[in-house]
Amino acid sequence: MPSDALSYLEATAYGCIQGLTEFLPVSSSGHLALAHQLGLGHVDDVLMRPFSVFLHVATLLAVLIGFRREIYIALSQLNKATFRNACLSIVPAVIVGFTCADLIGHLEGSMALLASCFLLTAVLLLISDRFMFLRALAEEEGRMQEEPYDPEQSVLPGLSIKQAIWVGLGQALALLPGVSRSGSSLCAGILSGVPAQRAFAYSFLVGIPLIAGAALHEYLLADEYTPMIEAIGWPCLLWAMLCSLVSGILAIIALRYVIKNRCLSYFGVYCGVLAGICLVFVITG
Repeated sequence: MPSDALSYLEATAYGCIQGLTEFLPVSSSGHLALAHQLGLGHVDDVLMRPFSVFLHVATLLAVLIGFRREIYIALSQLNKATFRNACLSIVPAVIVGFTCADLIGHLEGSMALLASCFLLTAVLLLISDRFMFLRALAEEEGRMQEEPYDPEQSVLPGLSIKQAIWVGLGQALALLPGVSRSGSSLCAGILSGVPAQRAFAYSFLVGIPLIAGAALHEYLLADEYTPMIEAIGWPCLLWAMLCSLVSGILAIIALRYVIKNRCLSYFGVYCGVLAGICLVFVITG
């Protein structure tokens, strides 16, 4: 039987929103906040944090499954450059997360901020898509020669210090609701000169510790797990996690296709539309 707090249909919606938007460059936090603002489900605000922990665990499993080969290769080819780049791309988000957590949490309910962040994500995606097009055009005309992406080689040590730092700043920016982690880190890599497919794999590999850290952080902060489980029920909760896992894997597959075919502009337009919807709420609310 569906719970009073959340029906199975609503659990499916929450799970799919988390899974799809965690990996597609459109911001999972922004979508979950917007869905909650629109009244999806009857989960109390105080119970949303522990509920999101379970959804984050599901998306972490999705990225571990979706990038299992890249993870194995990265672990089997560890060196100093690997650790250096990983630290440079992870530490900025960790620092911002610890020092600005209260401020970010205070701003999460702001529709004006959500509109601004969706708009920022849209601009980054559109610029990156144009940048990929120009790089591909230069390569076709022989003005640029790029080393082909080799999936059997770890992408972690392949970036320069500057490129790794840019990806790290992109991940830190994604702590704002409405800014996509996958989108901002991917765009940072592309705009710093990293080939698109390599930037795609790299942004997800260095994102694994942050996704795990976010889930752990939310777990430690939330203390309403028992009321949340009682309100939603284990069957409905596990169903939401399964939907998040499956949709997350599908999103990773879809984004691989998007990067290969240089279609980021579609997501840019989508985020721009979301920014407009949020702006309507600001004006009318």
